[in-house]
Amino acid sequence: MLRRIQVFLLTAILCIATSPAQADENWQFQIAPYVWAAGMEGDVATLPGVPAASVDASFTDILEILNAAFMIAGEAHNGRFGLCGCRSSSFSRSERRAGGLYWEAGA
Repeated sequence: MLRRIQVFLLTAILCIATSPAQADENWQFQIAPYVWAAGMEGDVATLPGVPAASVDASFTDILEILNAAFMIAGEAHNGRFGLCGCRSSSFSRSERRAGGLYWEAGA
């Protein structure tokens, strides 16, 4: 949580520092939804000492288990001051057997 706050504050400071001075002192707002498509490849492990599992999922594989997702970016400017930020979330569910045990995972 502290890391998220630090990133937000750094982004806000950069937006303020790089905003050109404007004669217009009214608030200006911009909101932009966006799409990002990616796959996953690599090794993952839950705890030290537990063997890592190999992951190789294309975007199509991920899309099949995706329940919902959204991404949005926004900016607000007033004169030479401004704020900006973005938010993304995804919700997926998968069920599969691993090592002879039944696992159900959801995020």
